[in-house]
Amino acid sequence: MSFPESSIFCCFFHLRQNLRKHVSQSNLLNLYNNDPDFALKCKMIIALAFVPENDVINALNILENELDDRFEPLISWFVSTYIGRIRGNGTRANPIFPIPLWNVHTRTILNIHRTNNYSEACNRKIKRALGMSHPSLWLFLHSLKKFLALIDTDIELQVAGREPPRKRAKYMECDDRILRICNNYDFDTILDFLRGISHNFNID
Repeated sequence: MSFPESSIFCCFFHLRQNLRKHVSQSNLLNLYNNDPDFALKCKMIIALAFVPENDVINALNILENELDDRFEPLISWFVSTYIGRIRGNGTRANPIFPIPLWNVHTRTILNIHRTNNYSEACNRKIKRALGMSHPSLWLFLHSLKKFLALIDTDIELQVAGREPPRKRAKYMECDDRILRICNNYDFDTILDFLRGISHNFNID
């Protein structure tokens, strides 16, 4: 392994996008857009990402009992991709993305990024600086040097005491609400927990 001390995590933003894609592929997008209760229950499926890892499967079982047949294609996708299907011998198959990879409960409590939007924003800035998708090697290196000089300037300004750009107030308030819900986690009220988390994000 090249970076033995690194940790790899999935991005919650992309989990939300993946849910939207499967809502659309299952011909449920119109229902999602016009039925707030249906939309909330769809989001409760991926709100399982905020449940402590050891409780995720039990929480999913409880949630499944609350969902009607309309949710079957979404549950089927989620289980095969993120949980693992039960085999004929009673053991669980390995999912494409194991629970520790996409679970954000601990990251939320520790105030660690749940998405990789910050790195994607950096990629967009580099692409803008290049002005094209496939530059020559020399143009790429020249643009990268200019980009790194701007980053060095930003770092120096922060060293000098300038505050970094702040998140928008609405996102900070949303993060505070999600943190409060995670800090008050109680498995006995798991459906309330999932509903509470789901009120605080969209998949649009």
